[in-house]
Amino acid sequence: MGESITYFDNELMICDVKFLPKPSFHEGKGSFVTISPIFLSDCVVMGNLGEILSDILTNNFCQYFNLSQCPYRCDFYSRKDLYGSYVTSEKNDLFYDYYYNMDVVLKGNPELISFAYDVGLGNKNNQGFGMLELY
Repeated sequence: MGESITYFDNELMICDVKFLPKPSFHEGKGSFVTISPIFLSDCVVMGNLGEILSDILTNNFCQYFNLSQCPYRCDFYSRKDLYGSYVTSEKNDLFYDYYYNMDVVLKGNPELISFAYDVGLGNKNNQGFGMLELY
């Protein structure tokens, strides 16, 4: 406490740090809302968004744990319409960047749901995209 960090020429003071308890997903279900947009980079969303997110999540899980194949799957649902979405393209071709703010329900393996909660959904999670909050 009382330490500071510099971010883009701005000094930020650390006033408080809290460690939140890790939620349990042992029932194989998690309900979330995005607190930052889910980002899908250079892709074509023509079908089920849930299938695309599931493929990205299992691929990220395999890369993180150095697995050749992911033994788990999750199904994605939404209780409501999107809270907001937009599409960008610099090339004006078939591939676009998509951004989604939405509620998400994941059903499947508890370990994979916990991983999604820890690292987020979609692409560029290391830049803060796709972060989730319990709903």
